Amino acid sequence: MGDFFWTRFRLRLRQLADGGFVRYKNFYDIMNIINMEKRVFFSIPLSPGVKNKIKSVLGRHDLPWKIEPEEKWHITLNFIGGVDDNGLAKLVFIGKEVASKIKNFEIKIKNLTYAPSAQNPRMLWVDVENNKSLDQLKKLIDDEIFNSNIPYRIDFPIYNPHVTLAKFGTKDKLSLPENLNEKIDSMMAVDKFDLMESLLGRPKSRYEILERYELG
Repeated sequence: MGDFFWTRFRLRLRQLADGGFVRYKNFYDIMNIINMEKRVFFSIPLSPGVKNKIKSVLGRHDLPWKIEPEEKWHITLNFIGGVDDNGLAKLVFIGKEVASKIKNFEIKIKNLTYAPSAQNPRMLWVDVENNKSLDQLKKLIDDEIFNSNIPYRIDFPIYNPHVTLAKFGTKDKLSLPENLNEKIDSMMAVDKFDLMESLLGRPKSRYEILERYELG
Protein backbone atom coordinates (compact mmCIF):
# COMPACT_ATOMS: atom_id res chain seq x y z
CA MET A 1 0.00 0.00 0.00
CA GLY A 2 1.15 3.53 -0.80
CA ASP A 3 2.24 6.35 1.48
CA PHE A 4 -1.09 8.11 1.01
CA PHE A 5 -2.98 5.15 2.51
CA TRP A 6 -0.79 4.96 5.61
CA THR A 7 -0.78 8.73 6.08
CA ARG A 8 -4.57 8.72 6.15
CA PHE A 9 -4.61 5.69 8.42
CA ARG A 10 -2.30 7.36 10.96
CA LEU A 11 -4.39 10.56 10.75
CA ARG A 12 -7.59 8.67 11.53
CA LEU A 13 -5.93 6.92 14.50
CA ARG A 14 -4.73 10.29 15.78
CA GLN A 15 -8.29 11.63 15.51
CA LEU A 16 -9.49 8.73 17.61
CA ALA A 17 -6.77 9.20 20.22
CA ASP A 18 -7.26 12.97 20.44
CA GLY A 19 -11.00 12.59 20.88
CA GLY A 20 -10.67 9.72 23.31
CA PHE A 21 -11.71 6.20 22.40
CA VAL A 22 -14.29 6.28 25.18
CA ARG A 23 -16.63 8.57 23.19
CA TYR A 24 -17.00 5.94 20.46
CA LYS A 25 -19.78 3.55 21.41
CA ASN A 26 -18.52 0.39 19.76
CA PHE A 27 -16.20 -1.26 17.27
CA TYR A 28 -18.32 -0.09 14.32
CA ASP A 29 -17.93 3.58 15.28
CA ILE A 30 -14.15 3.18 15.40
CA MET A 31 -14.06 1.35 12.05
CA ASN A 32 -16.14 4.08 10.43
CA ILE A 33 -13.41 6.57 11.41
CA ILE A 34 -10.51 4.35 10.30
CA ASN A 35 -12.15 3.07 7.12
CA MET A 36 -10.44 4.42 4.03
CA GLU A 37 -13.63 4.51 1.95
CA LYS A 38 -17.13 5.90 2.34
CA ARG A 39 -20.15 3.82 1.29
CA VAL A 40 -22.28 6.33 -0.58
CA PHE A 41 -25.39 6.79 -2.69
CA PHE A 42 -27.55 9.53 -4.20
CA SER A 43 -31.15 9.69 -3.01
CA ILE A 44 -34.30 11.83 -2.83
CA PRO A 45 -35.56 12.67 0.68
CA LEU A 46 -39.25 12.27 1.47
CA SER A 47 -41.37 15.28 2.37
CA PRO A 48 -42.90 15.47 5.88
CA GLY A 49 -46.38 15.13 4.33
CA VAL A 50 -45.52 11.90 2.56
CA LYS A 51 -43.87 10.51 5.68
CA ASN A 52 -47.01 11.27 7.68
CA LYS A 53 -49.18 9.55 5.07
CA ILE A 54 -47.01 6.43 5.16
CA LYS A 55 -47.07 6.39 8.97
CA SER A 56 -50.85 6.69 8.91
CA VAL A 57 -51.18 3.68 6.60
CA LEU A 58 -48.68 1.64 8.64
CA GLY A 59 -50.63 2.47 11.80
CA ARG A 60 -53.64 0.56 10.50
CA HIS A 61 -51.71 -2.71 10.65
CA ASP A 62 -50.38 -4.78 13.52
CA LEU A 63 -46.95 -5.44 12.04
CA PRO A 64 -44.83 -8.13 13.75
CA TRP A 65 -41.46 -6.63 12.75
CA LYS A 66 -39.62 -3.35 13.09
CA ILE A 67 -40.01 -0.62 10.51
CA GLU A 68 -36.91 1.38 9.61
CA PRO A 69 -36.86 4.74 11.43
CA GLU A 70 -38.37 7.49 9.28
CA GLU A 71 -35.10 9.43 9.13
CA LYS A 72 -33.80 6.58 6.95
CA TRP A 73 -36.70 6.66 4.48
CA HIS A 74 -35.56 7.78 1.03
CA ILE A 75 -35.78 7.02 -2.67
CA THR A 76 -32.45 5.70 -3.92
CA LEU A 77 -31.29 7.16 -7.22
CA ASN A 78 -27.82 5.68 -7.62
CA PHE A 79 -26.02 3.34 -5.23
CA ILE A 80 -22.28 3.70 -5.77
CA GLY A 81 -20.77 1.78 -2.86
CA GLY A 82 -17.26 2.37 -1.51
CA VAL A 83 -15.30 5.40 -2.76
CA ASP A 84 -12.04 7.01 -1.65
CA ASP A 85 -11.50 10.75 -1.12
CA ASN A 86 -10.79 11.33 -4.80
CA GLY A 87 -13.97 9.53 -5.86
CA LEU A 88 -15.99 11.37 -3.22
CA ALA A 89 -14.75 14.74 -4.48
CA LYS A 90 -15.85 13.78 -7.98
CA LEU A 91 -19.30 12.76 -6.73
CA VAL A 92 -19.75 16.06 -4.88
CA PHE A 93 -18.99 17.90 -8.13
CA ILE A 94 -21.29 15.58 -10.13
CA GLY A 95 -24.17 16.35 -7.80
CA LYS A 96 -23.71 20.10 -8.32
CA GLU A 97 -23.48 19.74 -12.10
CA VAL A 98 -26.59 17.56 -12.39
CA ALA A 99 -28.66 19.67 -9.99
CA SER A 100 -28.07 22.75 -12.17
CA LYS A 101 -29.55 20.93 -15.19
CA ILE A 102 -32.81 19.67 -13.64
CA LYS A 103 -35.86 21.72 -12.73
CA ASN A 104 -38.26 20.88 -9.90
CA PHE A 105 -40.77 18.16 -10.71
CA GLU A 106 -43.39 15.95 -9.07
CA ILE A 107 -43.56 12.23 -8.46
CA LYS A 108 -46.39 9.96 -7.34
CA ILE A 109 -45.96 7.91 -4.17
CA LYS A 110 -48.11 4.86 -4.90
CA ASN A 111 -48.62 1.70 -2.82
CA LEU A 112 -47.47 0.00 0.34
CA THR A 113 -46.56 -3.49 -0.87
CA TYR A 114 -44.33 -6.54 -0.45
CA ALA A 115 -41.23 -6.82 -2.62
CA PRO A 116 -40.07 -8.28 -4.85
CA SER A 117 -43.56 -9.87 -4.88
CA ALA A 118 -46.39 -10.94 -2.58
CA GLN A 119 -45.45 -14.56 -3.37
CA ASN A 120 -41.81 -14.02 -2.38
CA PRO A 121 -41.80 -11.21 0.21
CA ARG A 122 -38.37 -10.11 1.39
CA MET A 123 -39.05 -6.43 1.99
CA LEU A 124 -41.83 -3.95 2.64
CA TRP A 125 -41.77 -1.17 0.07
CA VAL A 126 -43.62 1.92 -0.96
CA ASP A 127 -43.71 1.96 -4.75
CA VAL A 128 -42.90 5.21 -6.53
CA GLU A 129 -44.12 5.88 -10.05
CA ASN A 130 -41.27 6.54 -12.42
CA ASN A 131 -41.63 9.42 -14.85
CA LYS A 132 -39.55 11.26 -17.43
CA SER A 133 -38.07 13.79 -15.01
CA LEU A 134 -37.15 11.22 -12.35
CA ASP A 135 -35.62 8.94 -14.96
CA GLN A 136 -33.68 11.85 -16.44
CA LEU A 137 -32.26 12.78 -13.02
CA LYS A 138 -31.07 9.22 -12.41
CA LYS A 139 -29.60 8.80 -15.89
CA LEU A 140 -27.74 12.10 -15.79
CA ILE A 141 -26.05 11.03 -12.55
CA ASP A 142 -25.35 7.56 -14.01
CA ASP A 143 -23.68 9.08 -17.09
CA GLU A 144 -21.56 11.51 -15.07
CA ILE A 145 -20.36 8.72 -12.74
CA PHE A 146 -19.34 6.55 -15.70
CA ASN A 147 -17.59 9.49 -17.38
CA SER A 148 -15.63 10.15 -14.18
CA ASN A 149 -14.22 6.60 -14.13
CA ILE A 150 -15.63 5.89 -10.68
CA PRO A 151 -16.18 2.12 -10.20
CA TYR A 152 -19.93 1.73 -10.59
CA ARG A 153 -22.42 -0.73 -11.97
CA ILE A 154 -26.16 -0.67 -12.55
CA ASP A 155 -27.59 -3.86 -11.06
CA PHE A 156 -31.02 -3.59 -12.68
CA PRO A 157 -31.63 -2.49 -16.30
CA ILE A 158 -35.00 -0.98 -15.40
CA TYR A 159 -35.12 1.63 -12.66
CA ASN A 160 -37.76 0.73 -10.07
CA PRO A 161 -37.94 3.64 -7.59
CA HIS A 162 -39.22 2.80 -4.11
CA VAL A 163 -38.88 3.45 -0.39
CA THR A 164 -37.66 0.49 1.69
CA LEU A 165 -39.48 0.35 5.03
CA ALA A 166 -38.46 -3.10 6.33
CA LYS A 167 -36.52 -6.23 5.45
CA PHE A 168 -37.66 -9.71 6.47
CA GLY A 169 -35.80 -12.69 7.84
CA THR A 170 -36.97 -16.27 7.34
CA LYS A 171 -38.85 -16.30 10.65
CA ASP A 172 -40.52 -12.97 9.88
CA LYS A 173 -42.15 -14.40 6.77
CA LEU A 174 -44.19 -16.79 8.89
CA SER A 175 -46.03 -13.91 10.56
CA LEU A 176 -46.56 -11.51 7.63
CA PRO A 177 -50.07 -10.12 7.18
CA GLU A 178 -51.59 -11.48 3.98
CA ASN A 179 -52.32 -9.30 0.95
CA LEU A 180 -50.70 -6.19 2.37
CA ASN A 181 -51.20 -3.82 -0.54
CA GLU A 182 -52.50 -0.38 0.39
CA LYS A 183 -52.63 2.81 -1.62
CA ILE A 184 -50.66 5.82 -0.50
CA ASP A 185 -51.55 7.90 -3.58
CA SER A 186 -49.69 11.11 -2.72
CA MET A 187 -47.97 13.54 -5.04
CA MET A 188 -44.61 14.86 -3.87
CA ALA A 189 -42.60 17.80 -5.17
CA VAL A 190 -38.94 16.96 -5.83
CA ASP A 191 -36.79 20.07 -5.40
CA LYS A 192 -33.62 18.50 -4.01
CA PHE A 193 -31.55 15.34 -3.76
CA ASP A 194 -28.77 14.17 -1.43
CA LEU A 195 -25.39 12.49 -1.48
CA MET A 196 -25.62 10.11 1.46
CA GLU A 197 -23.17 7.98 3.43
CA SER A 198 -24.20 4.61 4.87
CA LEU A 199 -22.47 3.97 8.20
CA LEU A 200 -22.05 0.61 9.91
CA GLY A 201 -23.62 0.14 13.30
CA ARG A 202 -25.53 -2.13 15.64
CA PRO A 203 -28.33 -2.99 15.74
CA LYS A 204 -28.90 -0.90 12.61
CA SER A 205 -26.87 1.08 10.13
CA ARG A 206 -27.47 4.81 9.86
CA TYR A 207 -27.32 7.38 7.08
CA GLU A 208 -25.72 10.80 7.04
CA ILE A 209 -26.19 13.57 4.48
CA LEU A 210 -22.84 14.52 2.97
CA GLU A 211 -24.20 17.06 0.47
CA ARG A 212 -27.67 18.40 -0.36
CA TYR A 213 -28.41 19.74 -3.84
CA GLU A 214 -31.23 22.12 -4.72
CA LEU A 215 -32.60 21.59 -8.23
CA GLY A 216 -32.52 24.22 -10.95
